[in-house]
Amino acid sequence: MRMLDAGVALAGLCAALAGLAIWGLGRGAIGAAAAASLAFANWIAIRCLLGGLFAPGMRGTRRVVLALLVGLKVAGVVAALWALWSIVRLPAASLALGYSALAAGLLGGAALAARSARPAGAGAGASDA
Repeated sequence: MRMLDAGVALAGLCAALAGLAIWGLGRGAIGAAAAASLAFANWIAIRCLLGGLFAPGMRGTRRVVLALLVGLKVAGVVAALWALWSIVRLPAASLALGYSALAAGLLGGAALAARSARPAGAGAGASDA
């Protein structure tokens, strides 16, 4: 899990820096950084809520409450992105760039975790084909 957390955080930082490089110190950079922060917060919420939802022994009302919280979290993320776009008027492209840190970070973190979990003798070879 820590590798995935680090992957999303690093991808968010890269997205914010890319926004800075593309849009300068303007609204685009702010949008990329805000959406990257939202992506990281969303990942932490997903991890905590789903970890509790699928915990051994979780039953009944507590499980229903956690499932409802997952739904509310999704609605909250959509509402936050909508507010950043329509009320704060941040560029949609910068929000897309920043929020893409979630997918990029999870893919990168999973790849690094799989690579570090590989046995010592398993290098590039015929078995990787």
